[in-house]
Amino acid sequence: MSADSASENKLSGWDTGQIEGIDRQRLTRLAARICGDHDSAQDIVSEVFSRIPALSAAYRGEAKFSSYLYRVTLNRAIDELRKKKRQAALIETNGIAICGSAGGEFIPERDIALTVRSAITELDELFRQPLVLVELEKYSYADAAEELGIPLATLRTRVYRARRKLLDIFKQKKITL
Repeated sequence: MSADSASENKLSGWDTGQIEGIDRQRLTRLAARICGDHDSAQDIVSEVFSRIPALSAAYRGEAKFSSYLYRVTLNRAIDELRKKKRQAALIETNGIAICGSAGGEFIPERDIALTVRSAITELDELFRQPLVLVELEKYSYADAAEELGIPLATLRTRVYRARRKLLDIFKQKKITL
């Protein structure tokens, strides 16, 4: 059996309509929360959907294909975030500040979501992924642990530590929400 026919067997029953039925908005929200930019998130999701034929060859059939696409999107968003951080570090070394701190100033309510999103992007991937799934995507702890392929206790610990790290980031920047 060839590699093509093997991947076709794993995706049996999947037609273009079903693939289009996958919730693009959910994938876009995930990517936006990881990389911090809605336009980049839309580009990431479009790229993932355009690569479905190639992705199906790597699909092992151990989970739903929609879960596989979710994971591919998550990984692609992480790659985008890494790229942005490298660019930011390069700009910062040239003496240009990317973003300033609030300096203890009051943050208007409309800017709170932006401030929190910005702080989330500063978290290590290890803590950001569980926090995004549980707090922003509203996954149950069990579903988030399954999605990330980690034990439930590990997920709970990482979410707790992510929350603590967020508080530390806010204290360091003198931000009071």
